[in-house]
Amino acid sequence: NQKMPSVESIVALGNDTFATGHSNGLIYTWNSNGEKISSMKGEGGMVLTLDYDSGRDAIASGTIDGTVVVWKMKDAVPVLRNNGHAGAVRAVLFLEDGRLISGSDDDTLIVWDLSSNTHRKIETNHGGVMDVSSTGDVIATAGLDGVVRLWSLPNVEVIETLREHEDFIWSIGALKNNRFVSAGNDGSVRWWSASPAMTTTHRATSRMPASDVV
Repeated sequence: NQKMPSVESIVALGNDTFATGHSNGLIYTWNSNGEKISSMKGEGGMVLTLDYDSGRDAIASGTIDGTVVVWKMKDAVPVLRNNGHAGAVRAVLFLEDGRLISGSDDDTLIVWDLSSNTHRKIETNHGGVMDVSSTGDVIATAGLDGVVRLWSLPNVEVIETLREHEDFIWSIGALKNNRFVSAGNDGSVRWWSASPAMTTTHRATSRMPASDVV
């Protein structure tokens, strides 16, 4: 058996299936029994991030060379392929209105309007974007500067900057009731409220970095 390239990203697809992004640029889909269903080949190298839009049955990927690809799952055909980022893409996120947001080492967000095939680039001042999440009408970004920035929807404009982490933030995830949770290289996990914007809980996990939240 040929050795499977390392898994760099994963996303649930529904119906007991999921997709994995790999170091060789391939995306595989699997069932709950661990059986491979299909594969998609990108052109941007290592697949660092994935997201799935169940309403449109589409999957988005971000790769180490700055490429964003959106695939229609039915026929595995790309409907968007663009290397608009100048650094590795660390996060892709579908919004409820059908747009896609990507965040990159180049310190920008790109908002992709898939219906009009247009995009808008936004400077974040993170020094590099590590993750993006959303809840309600708020987007949260986290990056190398160790802060959480909140952005309004639908305009994607900064509304608040939250500072509590003592090192860069690896990951941020959405919770119910307009809250977020972040994991930092400082070993802490922190809960945030988007309305009102503030930190609500802090848990020091250990001296070791906390690298992901789901």
